[in-house]
Amino acid sequence: MKKEDLKNLYKTLYSITVEMSELIEKEDFDGLDVLLKKKDELIAKVNEEKPKISLSDEEKAEFNSIIIPVKELENKNIQIMVDKQNILKKKIAATNREYKTISSYNIKQEIPPSILDARE
Repeated sequence: MKKEDLKNLYKTLYSITVEMSELIEKEDFDGLDVLLKKKDELIAKVNEEKPKISLSDEEKAEFNSIIIPVKELENKNIQIMVDKQNILKKKIAATNREYKTISSYNIKQEIPPSILDARE
């Protein structure tokens, strides 16, 4: 693999991360799942190929200029997902409390018999 190919992998990683941000905003978690799998494959490929390529200090700086925005955006995405998770936890807890409250009354209503009622 050439240095230019590695650079293209990093740029692709950045674009996937940007797409992930958009899907998080739209709450399209199915699409997000697909992109996460692609991103995992891409990261594995980068980790496999990167040690095989020797980079000068100038080239390392160039790659860092691509990597840093990816990390920043990824951290932002993670924080948004953690916030969404906390909101969902609160909603689930509230729903559970409501369910327990309603269940504790164990409301039984007597249904008046009808003409078609076989109980008579």
